[in-house]
Amino acid sequence: NAFLEQRHSVTGQLIKLLTSPAKYTRRGVDDSVFWFVENFTQPHEFAPDTVFHLLEPDINQEIYGLPEYLSALNSAWLNESATLFRRKYYQNGAHAGYIMYVTDPAQSATDVESLRDAMRNSKGLGNFKNLFFYSPNGKPDGIKIVPLSEVATKDDF
Repeated sequence: NAFLEQRHSVTGQLIKLLTSPAKYTRRGVDDSVFWFVENFTQPHEFAPDTVFHLLEPDINQEIYGLPEYLSALNSAWLNESATLFRRKYYQNGAHAGYIMYVTDPAQSATDVESLRDAMRNSKGLGNFKNLFFYSPNGKPDGIKIVPLSEVATKDDF
């Protein structure tokens, strides 16, 4: 709530309007009387019918009205939360980042097992590591990488 106090000249003309912070302004028993109570030891009574009560602004501001950027804060907070989640998601390394599809018959069971161990050891802190796989007689499409996490972490909100 906002409260505007009317200040009049000696002749009764309106000189100016002053704001009284809504955090400390209270309506009296009589609807035309308002009180300014910053601390409960020295309340100030405004003259009757000199305070205009305006509704809907911010109670913690002397310049009343909610800021225009307020509606954009939820979107910014959501984006920040999504970014923090993605960081934690990649740092823990327990996600399925991709599928490695090996169809080349030139690979032995030992090669495949070594590759599997190297992939397991690439998880955790610093998990964005490169893997080298040597395939001298392999086909061009013998090893395929199918990414999963790019689709899973897309932000569509």
